Amino acid sequence: TISGEGFSFRAKKLVLAIPPPLLQGIRFDPILPAAKMQLFQRMPMGAVWKCYAIYPTPFWRKEGLNGLVASNEGHTRLVFDNSPYDGSKGILMGFVLADEARHFSTLPAQERQASITASLVKYFGPQAAGMELYTDQGWQEEPWSRGCYAAMMGPHTLSTMGKELRKPAGHIHFAGTETAEIWNGYMEGAVRSGYRESAILLTMI
Repeated sequence: TISGEGFSFRAKKLVLAIPPPLLQGIRFDPILPAAKMQLFQRMPMGAVWKCYAIYPTPFWRKEGLNGLVASNEGHTRLVFDNSPYDGSKGILMGFVLADEARHFSTLPAQERQASITASLVKYFGPQAAGMELYTDQGWQEEPWSRGCYAAMMGPHTLSTMGKELRKPAGHIHFAGTETAEIWNGYMEGAVRSGYRESAILLTMI
């Protein structure tokens, strides 16, 4: 039985495909095996921000630039050209990752924008300061993910407890990108994990 505020469902089998840290917010009765919960407790989510700067046109293309940056300075160290194909708008998308993302989370919105703008000006010149719109999103602030891109295992975790990752707990099965054998951490891995658990369940019901 799966129940919560205002709902209750019964099923023969249950597949949970959510980030492992969020499983700790679910009350299981009977509780999950200790080894599985010990694994999930050792799988924190990563920290990632996405930052978008929107311009009237993709001005960098006229200068022969492709909009791709890989740097070792500033908050945004990885930038992509996310503009529509027809160039009707210029959109630069910058990632803020890991320790830089955690520091970025402590800044007020105005300081975040100033930091990203400074980096884009450094990469693409003074025109990068003339954005029409700036917006950003920190995935660790999202209540239904609590981070990005995926939950990670620290040293000694996979080798000692990794066998618990895809192991069912009674009628409860586990999917999601963290459980993927291929493309772990990507949407492709999430889809593959769904196919995997579906195939297993079809042999049981």
